[in-house]
Amino acid sequence: MARSIARRSAVRGVTIAVVGSLFASACGSSAVPLLNSATSGGTPSGGGSAPAAPPPQSANDRAADQMAAGSMKVVATLTGTGGGDAFASPSGVAVDEQDALYVADMGGKRVAKFDRNGQFVKQWRGEGESPIEAPIDLAVGPGGNVYVLDKARGLVHVFTPDGQQVGQYGSDGPGFYNPSGLAGGPQAYFVADTGTGRVVKYDAAGKKLAELGRGGAQPELKEPTGVLAESDGGALVVDGAQGQLFRYSSEGKLGGSTEIAARGLARISRLPDRSLLISDPPKARLLRWSADGKLLARYGEPGAEDGQFRFPTGLATDRSGNVYVADTQNNRVIKLQLQ
Repeated sequence: MARSIARRSAVRGVTIAVVGSLFASACGSSAVPLLNSATSGGTPSGGGSAPAAPPPQSANDRAADQMAAGSMKVVATLTGTGGGDAFASPSGVAVDEQDALYVADMGGKRVAKFDRNGQFVKQWRGEGESPIEAPIDLAVGPGGNVYVLDKARGLVHVFTPDGQQVGQYGSDGPGFYNPSGLAGGPQAYFVADTGTGRVVKYDAAGKKLAELGRGGAQPELKEPTGVLAESDGGALVVDGAQGQLFRYSSEGKLGGSTEIAARGLARISRLPDRSLLISDPPKARLLRWSADGKLLARYGEPGAEDGQFRFPTGLATDRSGNVYVADTQNNRVIKLQLQ
């Protein structure tokens, strides 16, 4: 297995491991609970009030377990913002139109921004009486602003790309309960409210537009954890309890579902060839699926070396096809090229 040597960036002392260099050592398990803890103001409903029992292993589960690991090239890894200021359970990543990277550093209670070359730009933690307490996910949404999902406060903080806070929105009704995922599009953003078994769609001003997952006689969703906003205003939703991917229209109507062999705090990103990349944190791997539901590749295995993860969660893809992975329990963000 190829190894590498850490080099220290000449800009602001950010530690970046490059191809051929040694990864930073793992910093242990996450210090911040990722699932099954309530946020203020909410009450559970639907199937999300307690952890679901693991389902029987499906054919897709077996296929993913038996598939040989695919090849991936490590472009860089970020372990913090420099000067010994290390990440603590990063769990969300997003890129903007300039390929700047934003990291939701949940244990660090902050958002960190890097340029396309991995150089640290700035960080922010909220302002005054509106601090960020547990940023579990983030996304670039309407107006190019950065939307940050605060698991502890049950809020979405909105910032300009340079970190100026311009909004803060809560949920409708009783509030969010254990929200775990966020996605942004040109006109709307989506919150995966895991504890209530739903995904809620909002406009740029925080007005509720649609509720996904409760349209039928029986709720479709149990514990949604990841969302991908589609160009038509709809969304793809990963349910980590069911190991299923659901497709919804812009009005919130269910269009179909498929089994994806990913559990826990699973997240989703679309690759340039239109295939889907889904994280499977409990098994320390990434799964690549075709648009028609065919398993194409598996990447990663448990550990802290090259090609390994410990509880990979957030995913983002830049315009060049590079993939960013929030390797949560290794306290790092990895930039990859999938082969």
